[in-house]
Formats: sequence, structure tokens, C-alpha cells
Amino acid sequence: MASPARSKADENLEKEDRSDLLSAVHAGLAEVLPGIEILDRELEFDGGARVDLAGVDSGGALVVVVVVQGESGASALAILDALAYAQANVGLIGRHLDTQAIHSEMDPRMIVIMPALDEGLLVRLSPLFGAGVEVFGVRSVRSSRGERSYLVPLGGVAQGGQEARAFPEQVFVETLAEPLREVGGTLARRMAQLDDELEVHSTKSSLVWSFHGDVLARAERIGDRLQASVAPHHDPTPLGEVSDVDRFVERALSRLVTHIEPVPERRSDRPPIHGTESPLEVLTAEEIEAFRG
Repeated sequence: MASPARSKADENLEKEDRSDLLSAVHAGLAEVLPGIEILDRELEFDGGARVDLAGVDSGGALVVVVVVQGESGASALAILDALAYAQANVGLIGRHLDTQAIHSEMDPRMIVIMPALDEGLLVRLSPLFGAGVEVFGVRSVRSSRGERSYLVPLGGVAQGGQEARAFPEQVFVETLAEPLREVGGTLARRMAQLDDELEVHSTKSSLVWSFHGDVLARAERIGDRLQASVAPHHDPTPLGEVSDVDRFVERALSRLVTHIEPVPERRSDRPPIHGTESPLEVLTAEEIEAFRG
């Protein structure tokens, strides 16, 4: 009778350790991904796919997190299953998380956490780097102040480095057919010039630009073709030449301008003091012209 009791105790201890690990990962993600909001944990889907944490990033993309456990082969399959499900069911997961912040037209981000470095798994996941998959390891630092663990980038995340952060669209542009790379690069640069607050989410198959959390426009690679669209209707526009980019960016700019609400003029509630009114407020057009003459 002692063995089942011990087994139950071990199971409970394992669950507590797992819960503590997910809490630590949750806290660590807030440091490496500013603006991320984790909304649920331990999600299980039809077909056996599961993720440990789910939420939304600052740009409105669904974020799913898998903490690696077990051997490399099984972990790789579990990650692929979770990624495939998330890509096909962004809207459904957003409904379950009960949030309007997730944009279903944006590709999800898959965050893989490796508590222990697994070189074999990194190799298996390497083809997915830049396609929405990011891998982080866990490193601990001990000192007189105590012990603390941190998330650090691994594999493709580290290889992207500063260049990827400075020009995230490069991930997408480099997948285009050679004749379209100039068009894609021009599109990325022109869109970046529209507004400093424009955010871009890039994968190998799409670019999505958002402004203050709302999707403004997107570009997609469809086979060997490039097309783009502007919110809210997202009617696809083929982009085959640089001149097509100019027309598309004009449409995006028009949409951006209508998105920005003008700041209302600040007016004083006090009546003007007699004699201090501006001449432009009390003179007619003819009087102003005569005054100038």
C-alpha cells in the first residue's frame, strides 16, 4: 500500500514543480518580450496538441509557449503539432482566451523554452527559425544575493541578432524569388517611413504592419508571387514592380491618416479680455486685406 501513496506524492510534487517552472517562464518572458500578455496556461487541443502558455504580444500576434520535456524526437513532434494547430486556429484560440487583442490575420509566434540545452532538438527546429519559431534557454546565476534564472536566446534567435531587430522584414524579403526581392525590400523601406510608431511582424510567408495595436496592412508570398493588402477589407494587390509599391504605399498612408484622430484644439473656458482678441478673429477678410495693403 505504501507504493501507490508514494507514487501519488511524487505526482503531486511533479505538478508543483511544473507549476513553479511555468510561473518562472511567465516572469522571464516579460523581460525578453516586452509587452507580452500571458492569458492562459496548459491548453490541450483536439488531436493531442498542447501548449504550456498562451497569450498575445504587443503587436497583436498570438503567442504560444511550449516548455521542452522528454527526448528530442518526441519534443520536436509535439512542437510541430502545436505550431500547426496554432497556425490553423488563431481565431479559435483567441476566442478561448477571451480577448479582442489577437489579430487572426497575423501568423502566431511559437516560443520554445529549453530548461536544459538540447543540441539535437535545436538542429531539428532550425528549419523553422524565422518562420515564427523562437527558442530560448534557461540560465541561472547564483550570488550572495541569491539565485535567479533568466531566459536567453538560442539557435535561430541568436543568429538573427541585432540585424534582425533592425530590419525584421529581411526574414520575409529573403524568401522571395530573385526578381521580387528588390520590390519586397522597397516595400519594407517605404512602409517603415510612414510613421515611427508603425510596428511590423515578419515571418517567411508574410509581413503585417500595425499601428497602435490595429492592423494597417499586410504582404504575403503566394508561391512565386507577392501581393499586399490594406485594412479593413484587405483586397489583394499584386506587387510585381516598384511602381506597384508606390501606389500601394499611398493607399496605406491614406488608411493611416484616417486612423489618426486629430487632437482637438484646446480652448479656454474663460471669455476673452476686451481688447486682447486676435485681429484674425474680429476682422473681416476685406479688412485684413486692406490692413496688409
